[in-house]
Amino acid sequence: MLGTAAAALTENIWANGSVSATGTQWFRFTATASTQFIHIENGTLQALYAQVYDWNGNTVESEGVQSSPGGSGFRYSYSRTLTIGQQYYIRVRPYSSSYSGAYKIAFNASIIPPDTDVTALTENTWADGSISTSVAKQWFSFAATASTQFIHIAFGTLSTTYGLYVQVYDKSGAVVGSEVNLSGTTRFIVRTLQPGAEYYVQVRRYSSSYSGTYTIVFNTIPAPPDAVTLTENTWVSSSISYGGVQWYRFMATAATQHIHFSDSNFSALSYITMYDGNGNVIGGQNSEVEPSGSYSVTSGQEYYIWMAGWQNSGAFSYGIAFNALPFRPGTAVTTLTANNWASGNMSAGTDVRWFSFTATASMQWIHSDFDNENTSILVRVFDSIGNLAYLESRQSLRGGEWLYPGYSDNYRSRSCGVISGQVYYVRVSPPYGNIGFGDYYVGGSGTYWIKFNTSSSP
Repeated sequence: MLGTAAAALTENIWANGSVSATGTQWFRFTATASTQFIHIENGTLQALYAQVYDWNGNTVESEGVQSSPGGSGFRYSYSRTLTIGQQYYIRVRPYSSSYSGAYKIAFNASIIPPDTDVTALTENTWADGSISTSVAKQWFSFAATASTQFIHIAFGTLSTTYGLYVQVYDKSGAVVGSEVNLSGTTRFIVRTLQPGAEYYVQVRRYSSSYSGTYTIVFNTIPAPPDAVTLTENTWVSSSISYGGVQWYRFMATAATQHIHFSDSNFSALSYITMYDGNGNVIGGQNSEVEPSGSYSVTSGQEYYIWMAGWQNSGAFSYGIAFNALPFRPGTAVTTLTANNWASGNMSAGTDVRWFSFTATASMQWIHSDFDNENTSILVRVFDSIGNLAYLESRQSLRGGEWLYPGYSDNYRSRSCGVISGQVYYVRVSPPYGNIGFGDYYVGGSGTYWIKFNTSSSP
C-alpha cells in the first residue's frame, strides 16, 4: 500500500497533485528535521484530508483536514513530529464526494510554505499589505523588542466590517495565542513574547469574497505609532470620515480624567474606547460619544483613546482635549456666593453655563428664577473630579432635574447632599426636549438666575 507508487517529495519544492471525488493520492519523503510542516495549496480542489504514515504504515498523529478555506491559492500548513532520516508517507483524499480536482503539496521545516514572500517588520514602521482572490495569505516577521508586543492593523480598501485574521507563530511554528479576526472596532492584538526571539505573523483574508489593502505594524503600546499626543487643557483639532479612525495618547494627571469634544455635532463620532498600557479597556466601550466623558485612571500612567467616525457625509472636523474637570478647557466658570443671585441666559436652546460654589454645609439648596414663564433649565451638580453629586429624596437633582416656573416657588428649588468645604460645579443647560407641565410650556429662551444656600427658601 505504501510502496513505490508513492510520488517522492523534495524539501521546499511544490509537487502537483490531483484526485477524483472517490480517489486517493500518495506521496513519500525523508524527514530532514524533528518537526516537519506539510503544506497544501488549493487549486480546483477546495477541501481535502492529508494523513501522514511512518515506514511501518502507522498513522502519525491525526489526519489533517483542509475544509473550504477560502478559494484557489489558499495555503494550509500543519506540523508533525518525526524522526530525522526516516521515510514517511502522505495520503491525500478529497474532503467528501462533492470535492475533486488539482492541488499542490510540499514539506519543509518551517511554518512558512516554500516560495512564500516574508516581509520583515520594523518596530513603529507601517508595512503595506494586500490580499485578494489570488493572494489569500501574507506573512510578516519581526524580532520581539519587549515581552509584551502589540500588532496593529489599519484598513485601506479592505472592508472593516469583516476585516482579516491574524495569527502569530514562533520560530518553531508553534502558535502564540489564538487567531483573531481584526475588524470593526478591534484593531490590534497583544502577545507575550520572548525579547530578541523571532516571530511570524500570518494575515489571511476573511473569505474569497473580500480583498483589499491594509497596513500592519508592531510596537509596545496599544496605540499605533501615529497616535496623536494630547496635553492637558490643550485642544487638538482633527477630522474624521465615515469608517475612519483616530488614535490619541495622554499621560494621566489625576485619578479621574475627562475627555471633551468641541463641536456640537459630536454625534458624527462613534465608538470611543480608552485603553491602559496593557491593552485593557477602561470604562467600557462607548458606542455613542458624548460632549464630555469621565474615566477612572491612575495618575502618572499613559492611556490611549481609539475613535471611529460613522457619519456618512464626508470628513467631520472636531476638537478633542482632556483635563481633570467636568467642563471643557477654556470654559468660563462663574463663582457663586451663598445667598447671592448670578444670572445666565438661555438662547435658542443651545447655551450651557457653568457655575461653581464651595459647600458651606452638608445640605445645599440650588434655587432658580426666570424672567419668562416659558424658560426652563436642566441642572447637574458635579464634585471637583466630575462625579455627579448624589442628592437626597425625591426632590434631588439626581444628575438632571427640571427647574421651571411651575405654579409655586416649590418648583424652583432642589436640595443637594454635599460635603462641606468642598468645591462643586453646577452645569446649567437647555432641556433635552420640550414637554408640557400644566398650563406651562417647558422650554423656550430667556434670562434665568441661580444661587445656592442652606435653606429651602430662596
